[in-house]
Amino acid sequence: MGDGRRHVSLAITVRRYARTYATDAWSARVVLVVEAGEEMKTLARDLDSLLATTQNRQ
Repeated sequence: MGDGRRHVSLAITVRRYARTYATDAWSARVVLVVEAGEEMKTLARDLDSLLATTQNRQ
C-alpha cells in the first residue's frame, strides 16, 4: 500500500506451520515502511537471499 509520499508498507505474518488453529498456535507480524525506489529493491534482494538460504537448509 502506498502512502502518497513514495513509501510502501509491507506487512509480513509468520504462523506456525500446519496447526494455525490449534490451541497452542502462534503468529508474529511486522509492518515495514520503506521508500518505494532503491530501498524497496534492497529489501527485496535481502529477503530473496534470506529465503534462499533457509530453503537450502531444509
